[in-house]
This record gives sequence, C-alpha cells and structure tokens, in this order.
Amino acid sequence: MKEISLLAKSKETTGKLRWAAEVDAGGPVFSLYIPKDRVPEPWPGRIQVEVWASSDPSCPRDLGRVSNDDPIVEDVHWVKDHTETARYCPAGHSSDWLLGEPYIPFELLPEPAPERVVLRVRWDRSSPWVRS
Repeated sequence: MKEISLLAKSKETTGKLRWAAEVDAGGPVFSLYIPKDRVPEPWPGRIQVEVWASSDPSCPRDLGRVSNDDPIVEDVHWVKDHTETARYCPAGHSSDWLLGEPYIPFELLPEPAPERVVLRVRWDRSSPWVRS
C-alpha cells in the first residue's frame, strides 16, 4: 500500500470536486475527481488517498460504502500508461462510479503497474472546503 496524505482541494466543476497534490517536489501531480453527491457535507478541504494492489492480502475488501461519511473504497482497472502516470477506470457504469478516472503517478504504484488497484479515500475534516 502506498499513500498520499492530504490532497489539497484544487477545483470545483459542475458535477465534481477535484483534489490534487505533487507526489514529489517537481514530480507528477496526482489529481482525483469525486462526484459532488459522493462527498460528505460540509465538503472537506483535504482528503487522504491510499493505493493498494488488489492482490495485496491486506487490501481493503469493503468496496463501496454505506453512507456519505464512510471512506470511499473503489476497485479500478488499468487502461493505459502515460509518461508519468497510469490511467485507471472504475468498474461498471459511470453513473455508479464513486470516483472519476484517476491518473495515478507511477511512484504510488507497485512495479510493474498492476492491472487492478483499490483506492481508499478518507475525509480529512480538519480543514473545510472554501467555496470561491
């Protein structure tokens, strides 16, 4: 498991919120879009994202969630490698996705990039989202 702590909020679109952070200084930016209706109110200004190889025995198996306050746990499959990231896509119909399609920096993935990873998103309530 690799973790990126406290992604700072960076953008609001019509239907989604985006958090982003550099993995290493000057390295690729990891950004994650989450549909607004999947984010608890009040919107947290930061989140914590864990990246697990689905083959890892300690990988979370509690996919989905019961309420909006619970962490998001989403299984995503590999789509394509890019220069500094691998593109992944959640399973099923896009209207059921808990996350957008993440472009995960290779630094956060085991080598080689696995076919499937599990992302767990936890809400950091210490700083609220500041609406512009």
